[in-house]
Amino acid sequence: MILSLIELSVKHQFQTEKKRQAICAFANDLPNHKKPGVLFVGVNDDGTCAGLSITDELLLSLSNIRSEGKILPFPVLQVNKRILNGCELAVIIVQPSDAPPVQPDYPIVALQQLVRNAVMHRSYKETNAPVRVYWFNDRIEIQSPGGLFGQVNRRNFGQGVTDYRNPHLAEAMKNLGYVQRFGVGIPTSQKELKKNGNPPAEFIIEDSYMSVTIRRQP
Repeated sequence: MILSLIELSVKHQFQTEKKRQAICAFANDLPNHKKPGVLFVGVNDDGTCAGLSITDELLLSLSNIRSEGKILPFPVLQVNKRILNGCELAVIIVQPSDAPPVQPDYPIVALQQLVRNAVMHRSYKETNAPVRVYWFNDRIEIQSPGGLFGQVNRRNFGQGVTDYRNPHLAEAMKNLGYVQRFGVGIPTSQKELKKNGNPPAEFIIEDSYMSVTIRRQP
């Protein structure tokens, strides 16, 4: 299935948001074609060549759309330079996702922080069931079947109080760079969500259960 996205401004003002939406549409493959979708960058609205110079810098910026944290789960795509009828084009080939829905507008830093907190702050006394992440059209839900651990409770949750079930593992994660500073995961997540235009994360905290919901941009 070869599809084109005619969206490019000659002034090099690329409509990145439209590219994200198109990438998500191809990755979700709702018609179930099971074939890649293709975006062409370098043509005008009327289909004529825009005369754009397809530089290595441009190709890199298009490739970075995959990992910038604005589309989750990460789509599988390739970016190549092609010349068709004498016109230079950047071609983005998007593979159908194995784990749809693929959606834009979720900052990866916020999701990483919230999942990390769900894993490291929970008690495994009631159950060893894993933390699970569920993807919906309008939200992401992180569900932890274990209650909060140690000094962390409903009243002080997210207020800088830390108590890790395995402090040695927590320290190792910090030394390896997976944790920047203890006690700031929730505020950092909320800050990233606000910066990205998402509503604040919503928490449900029970004695033996906790969940957090991240909603799409309005």
